[in-house]
Amino acid sequence: MQNEIRWRHYDFNGCRVACPRGELDATTYRRFVDDVVKLAADHPRAVIVVADELLIGTAALLTAFANAWIRINGFSGTPVVVVLESPLTRRHFEDSAVWQFVPLARSVRAAVDTIDRPPLRRRASLGIARTAECSACARRFTALTLTEWGVAEAEMAGALLIATELVENSFLHATDGKDIRLRLEYRRDLLSISVADGDPQEAVRRDPAPGGARDYGLDIIARIATTWGCTPQPTGGKVVWAALLTKPARAHRH
Repeated sequence: MQNEIRWRHYDFNGCRVACPRGELDATTYRRFVDDVVKLAADHPRAVIVVADELLIGTAALLTAFANAWIRINGFSGTPVVVVLESPLTRRHFEDSAVWQFVPLARSVRAAVDTIDRPPLRRRASLGIARTAECSACARRFTALTLTEWGVAEAEMAGALLIATELVENSFLHATDGKDIRLRLEYRRDLLSISVADGDPQEAVRRDPAPGGARDYGLDIIARIATTWGCTPQPTGGKVVWAALLTKPARAHRH
């Protein structure tokens, strides 16, 4: 029988606090992400997940929190904070890249203090027509946007390649015929790049063929990005995203 995660909810200082209990595994992963996203439906001040009673089999499953954050950001600016009182559980999170997306706190009250000091966040998006020029368009838009945001030129190469490959992957494989939506978000030196399309088919990484001329698509993204993923959209279609740690231009010293 499929495992089940049980939830206890309550409100605190305008925030929605959720306490999941059970095992996060391959059978509960998608439902868990959906349940976290639903917590933001009424646009609370923040979504706070107390995760000490959540059993997590492998570090890869922690991407559920990043996936939920990406989806919530698609329709609201509601922050997501994970509360971990157990030092051991907290260490698992700190050893992963999840904390780059979702801040960690030691108590619910500390989580509220975290959202009272929101980091500087910049966002930009562009709808791109499905033409042979879509990848070049994505590259130009990304370069101009990151220059405006003060991202160092030396840090841009990976971001430009990720944006290009995400858009190219959608152009080649999505079958819905709608425009491709490229979205950039920059906060705390973490750059998130995502592409949304109307095709519900999940993006899957494929290993390059032996002796192939180059790596393609999601394979090259997986090599460059800090983390990446694919999440369904509530209205249909999917979002393929990747995150990259960067540094602002002013932080470079010679």
